[in-house]
Amino acid sequence: MGVGARTKGLFKNTRTGEVKRFLYNPAGFVDNAGTDFSEISSPGGGYPKFQYVKGRVKTISLELFLHDREGKVREYIDFIDQFRPEKSSRFSPPPTLLFVFGEYVEECILEDRQVTYIDFDTDLQPIYAVVRLSLKVV
Repeated sequence: MGVGARTKGLFKNTRTGEVKRFLYNPAGFVDNAGTDFSEISSPGGGYPKFQYVKGRVKTISLELFLHDREGKVREYIDFIDQFRPEKSSRFSPPPTLLFVFGEYVEECILEDRQVTYIDFDTDLQPIYAVVRLSLKVV
């Protein structure tokens, strides 16, 4: 479900219910899940033993390509920014978001976002940007 797909992936604000469909589906995304093991060495052992410690937080990384001449690029970036902590409220966590891509659905928090602005209109409003997101599954 990448380029040319009839169904759009989306984000949903779990607090307000607001939904934003992707302007263009990402070509793909990275689903990363790891495990921590402790290495146990014993005298005279030929090879260390490994002990399970815990699972790591599952992360999702993706790039969104935003291109539009009617203000949707700024609107989309503002939507993503509502998942960042507010400066005025140190103790209130930002809302979680649902990342939906076909049958793949995960509730996440926004760990990192990077926006690269590429092109602007005559009023210096962004018309093309690339947004790189790192999400942690909760």
